Amino acid sequence: MSILRLLGIAAVLTVLAGVSASAEMIVYTSDGNRYVLNLTCPEIRSITIDGGSASVSCGDSPASSGTYIDDWGTTVTTPCGEDSFADQVMEFHVGHPSPPERHWSPERALGPPDFTYDYSNILVLGCGGVVTLAWNNAFLIDVPGDDLHIFEANMDRVQDVEPVQVSVSPNGWHWYNVGYIQAGKSSIDIGPYVRPGELFRYVRLVDMRGDCDTNYPGAEIDAVAAIGCRRR
Repeated sequence: MSILRLLGIAAVLTVLAGVSASAEMIVYTSDGNRYVLNLTCPEIRSITIDGGSASVSCGDSPASSGTYIDDWGTTVTTPCGEDSFADQVMEFHVGHPSPPERHWSPERALGPPDFTYDYSNILVLGCGGVVTLAWNNAFLIDVPGDDLHIFEANMDRVQDVEPVQVSVSPNGWHWYNVGYIQAGKSSIDIGPYVRPGELFRYVRLVDMRGDCDTNYPGAEIDAVAAIGCRRR
């Protein structure tokens, strides 16, 4: 539960909060009124007190969201639109055995998914390969349900996604292991592994050597999306 104390009176008052919402917030105004708000959005855009009632405007309006389909047919909605996608490479170490060198460019994992069926624009990690990406326009946050989606391509046309260990960090040196994508599941709920209210800028993907005897060894990464997001 969050508590917000306002210095204004309960007339028409809008507070730009820009913070992650907990399940419930109590708002106190200077004239002694108390309001209990039930919150369901990942980011509060404003709180309005008007004539004895309180309302919340969420920061994930449909106009700013986007819907994408991955190579496995999964539909993913990103509340922050294109800002939901990692857009900077911090490090990349190709694994061994390695994929063809034309798939070593980590920049191919940035931005919204853009795979084509010749897979010319996919990053392949190689067996045991590692890539670390960052968001510059948004933060990854914990929301109800899944928070992070890895758009993994299916270049070898296998049944399941290749296992990848996923870690997130607020600062680039303190990391939380938030689980794995594997067995057909490409989304992760970071909630059980992180502290409430934290804002994450970095994500690290480590190939778990699930199948190294293929034409494209290692996980095939098209994009990484913050389903739970807050714009910077």
